[in-house]
Amino acid sequence: MAVIIHFFRLRTKPRIDYEKLIYFFDGLDYCTINTNDDNVEMVCTDPIFDFPYRFLITKRSRVNSIYNLNSEYYNINLLVEIPSVLPEFVSRGILKFISELCHLFELDIYYNGVKDIEPFDMTKMIAYLAHERSAYLEEHKELEPHYVKRDKLNQICNFQQMLPYLPEKFKGEAIANPYLVFVDNR
Repeated sequence: MAVIIHFFRLRTKPRIDYEKLIYFFDGLDYCTINTNDDNVEMVCTDPIFDFPYRFLITKRSRVNSIYNLNSEYYNINLLVEIPSVLPEFVSRGILKFISELCHLFELDIYYNGVKDIEPFDMTKMIAYLAHERSAYLEEHKELEPHYVKRDKLNQICNFQQMLPYLPEKFKGEAIANPYLVFVDNR
């Protein structure tokens, strides 16, 4: 299950330049672009944690309640699918990227957790993703979550994120190994 965020733009602004949008994604080394008759798919894979998330440019709107939304906006038929079960640290990185995308292309968002189109709000999105993650785990009891204290998990994730830069920082005087997480089922 994924959280889907739809992107909109004010009608008073110029139409979105899809070529510029696709070139933006094409310039990211962690993004691959695939096209078919129905859509353009941009799969971004977090370079450190290897979690994929996907943007789609579609021919038609995929917003179910499009006619109930603010008519001052138009749907640019761009959406992103974020897996519900990502750790919060990774979700924050994806949301930061979405925030930059919204700022760069002057976009606002809509998702199932809101009543209407609104500007991107990081705090609100983090809370919504946490709610969706909990609901997903509640619905899928067969999944066995392993809880780690937030501070500890953030330390681990920060270390993993810094890992490629540590040899340069310490001028090769230290060797840093990635964390290996094991689950003891005793």
